[in-house]
Amino acid sequence: MRPIISGYEHLFHYFHAAQQYGNQFFRPTHCPHPDCARADTLHCHGHYLRKPARDSQPRECLNPIPIFRFFCTACRRTCSVLPECIAPRRWYQWHIQTLALKAVLLKISYRKVAASLNMSRRTVRRWLYELRERHSEFCSALRNRFAELGYVANAFEQFWSRCLDKVGLAKAMLFLNTQEIIVP
Repeated sequence: MRPIISGYEHLFHYFHAAQQYGNQFFRPTHCPHPDCARADTLHCHGHYLRKPARDSQPRECLNPIPIFRFFCTACRRTCSVLPECIAPRRWYQWHIQTLALKAVLLKISYRKVAASLNMSRRTVRRWLYELRERHSEFCSALRNRFAELGYVANAFEQFWSRCLDKVGLAKAMLFLNTQEIIVP
């Protein structure tokens, strides 16, 4: 079993594992699509380059990193393997989003949160809006997987404060992604 790469500091390890071992190190054991899920049908289908962080100055050597793609010969679909710390379809990493969401849930203004994290307040507002819009769908799936969330009130602020503290945004969104729930 491969260790899960998480957190910003682990991008360095991801990058070097990709250089040293190549794509086979990251190949899933089975197709991630639930209606297929067959083992030993995935073959490397190249890679694409992705910047892991918007702030590329301190870590120039890591921008961009290869994200490997795999093709399933059984269902004829592809999948990509992102490190856990990189959010799909987002510029900012999970730990930055976590900081912003925790602050907003603590009733700190969008303006203050955005200024402290050097981003637009619209971005922070959009993240909270998207999370609020998908709350019932996410809440249901996460309660089924993480027992520590089962006894929290269904209120948005209480649930997500507990989820961010106990589970973490990266782990929660990784789980939702494996359930083929599109994450924000």
